[in-house]
Parts: sequence; structure tokens; C-alpha cells
Amino acid sequence: MSAVVDFVEQLKEKYGGVISFNKICTDEGIVAVKANLEEGVNAFSVVDKNHKVIVLNQNLTYWERRDWAFHELWHVLKSASQSKKEEARADLFAALCRINGVRQDDTIDSLCERYNVSPKLAKVRIEFERKRLMEG
Repeated sequence: MSAVVDFVEQLKEKYGGVISFNKICTDEGIVAVKANLEEGVNAFSVVDKNHKVIVLNQNLTYWERRDWAFHELWHVLKSASQSKKEEARADLFAALCRINGVRQDDTIDSLCERYNVSPKLAKVRIEFERKRLMEG
């Protein structure tokens, strides 16, 4: 997962510490739109030689759309693959972008409240921190 961490650090350096979805989309020529997608389809991205598009389900909450926007941003910028490994990387990328830091006593609920993220991303972020602490 160091590829994800390295990429997040590159973006922080490029954008002065703040990873702005809208700014990255503007700079990279990515069009992000909301659409009425069928139930169970949260988002998807399309990349061809002339276009980069992220489509987000308009029926999700604003915060859920933000989570999925960063997930799809990974796919557009780094890997369109939907393999299990790349889906995990996309989730970690979204979690690292959306959740700036984890405190020692944080829980999934506390991260959801503080950062307005989904429980899924909060869990990914906490698991990442636990793994990092065990390795270090």
C-alpha cells in the first residue's frame, strides 16, 4: 500500500497540504457529474484517450458521494482495474484523502462524526493506522 501513501504525499506536496477533489479534477481534465444511477451502483469512472469522467450516484448523501469521488479518482489517475487489490487501494486512497488523522482513542463512529465519512472509509483508515503501528 506504499504506492497509495506515496501518491497521497505527492498530492499534498503539489497542493499545499490540501487534497481538493475539485482542484485535481480541474487540473487533470476530469469531469465529475451526478446521475440517477440504479440502486447499488454508487459511482463509476470512464477513461479513454480524450475523456476522463467520474459519475456519482445523485441518490447518495453528499458525504457518501465525496467518499466515492475520491475512490473513483484513484481509478482515473492510477488504475482503472477493478481487481480486489486495486479496489482496496482505491478505498485506502479515499480514506487517506478524506480523513486527515486518527487519534489513539478514535473509533469508526468518532471518525464518521468528525470527518463526515462512511463507516467503510473510517474502518479502512483505522485498520491502516493499526497496521502501520504494528509494523513500526
